[in-house]
Amino acid sequence: ARAYFESHQQAYRSPLKVKMTAVEISPVAFATEMAIEAAEVEKVYDERIAEFTTPEQRRARHILVKSGTGEAARKAAFDKINTTKARLDAGEDFIAVAKEVSDDTTAGEGGDLGFFARGAMLPEFDEAAFTTAKGKVSDPIETQYGFHLIKVEAIKPATETALKDVYDTLASDIRKARAAEEAYKVSQDLDDALGMEDSLKTAATGMDLKVQDIAPISADEALGHDLLGSDSALRVKAFSAQPGEVVEIQELDDGRFVALEITERIEPDTLSFADAAVQVYVDARIALAEAEAKKVAEEI
Repeated sequence: ARAYFESHQQAYRSPLKVKMTAVEISPVAFATEMAIEAAEVEKVYDERIAEFTTPEQRRARHILVKSGTGEAARKAAFDKINTTKARLDAGEDFIAVAKEVSDDTTAGEGGDLGFFARGAMLPEFDEAAFTTAKGKVSDPIETQYGFHLIKVEAIKPATETALKDVYDTLASDIRKARAAEEAYKVSQDLDDALGMEDSLKTAATGMDLKVQDIAPISADEALGHDLLGSDSALRVKAFSAQPGEVVEIQELDDGRFVALEITERIEPDTLSFADAAVQVYVDARIALAEAEAKKVAEEI
């Protein structure tokens, strides 16, 4: 194993390690201390009321008689829709008449349009559908497609989620937004302080911010670190920065702000046999097995 080590010594090197000081500014920490007034929640509720309101919906059937082109075709369509209305007023079944008369693709389903809210149809159609009483058939209306008769079959009234049912959610939203603003403000204050102090630790201590001293750590070890392990971009920064560089504050994807100051870089170095022994024995056995397999193959 020692002979193998001496012939492959450059393969056994210690990893790059960095020693650093870190400051983490987390919105979550601010949010837990924030009190939200009921009036604030009510104001946001009023501003976002559209999110908590389901508009009235109506289920309707319709009969379409296309008007074609030209005045004669339009008059023929107009006469046909009025004749159809008279049939319905006389008591004929709307579904049966729609299947017979309608030029729309819904004719096979008796003109069924399902439920829809205001704004889903053409303005003229909307107006008739939402002003006709349930079970009634509208007077003929004209749209760009021709003449229509509309029967309202069902009405789902508008509903509104009460404030009490969304109060906690809104309060949490307010708290998170305000905490994010506070975290950003503190990060800017720290950035200003860094311009006046000689180290991150001094600047942070002057602002009563918690400072983490991170002992020499490798990239692999950083994956399991509480702070460094949570963000890949932060790890890239940590292992690419040099001691003495200007400290930059990074905003992470989760809204945290982190400042790192590298105080020492321990560059990779060749390991002693004692430090590399476990891996050397593994590698040497593998190399020996491969050599034996190759020898057997050649003899065959």
